[in-house]
Amino acid sequence: MGKEDLQTEEGEREKTSKEAERATTTTMTKSSSEEKSTYYRHLFRKVGQASLFTVRAASVEWKSIRDVPLKRRLQTFFVLCWLGGLALVPLLVLPLTLFIIFGTPLSLFMVGYLSWIFFIDKSAQNGTRRRFLSWLPAWKYVRDYFPIRLIKTVDISPNRSYVFGYHPHGVISMGALVNFATYATRGFKI
Repeated sequence: MGKEDLQTEEGEREKTSKEAERATTTTMTKSSSEEKSTYYRHLFRKVGQASLFTVRAASVEWKSIRDVPLKRRLQTFFVLCWLGGLALVPLLVLPLTLFIIFGTPLSLFMVGYLSWIFFIDKSAQNGTRRRFLSWLPAWKYVRDYFPIRLIKTVDISPNRSYVFGYHPHGVISMGALVNFATYATRGFKI
């Protein structure tokens, strides 16, 4: 074998090894691009499924809302009014009072009313204040929403004063308010 034959064989080997490298690189590129493609397809499928689940969970089916009875709608409305009032009334009372005192011609009326509440009226101490808000029919809807019941276990004398313990209670103590501050459960007949 001559030099030319050896060079030809070496050249063919180099060509073959280069072709093998290219083939391997192409195969690796194809396999890694196929892996990436498969990964992204899987990822997009999962994201799509999660999105559909979220949309289905958050969607409102109007047919089911139309099927809610009027009584339950009223219960929900009055509970929302009550809870909204608990959040908003304290924020509005002081600014509204200050506005009426300093910004309207009703300032004398407001100052007189506040003087009567804080200095003259003693009904809060002796229990003679009228409780006209306690008779509102809205409290019956609030009572039925939760549902709240007052169960009498012992006869008590109406001629004495009592302290009632209420446990467990939440932050707002809805059961105690409905039972003892309103006439919704007829707690005054105990």
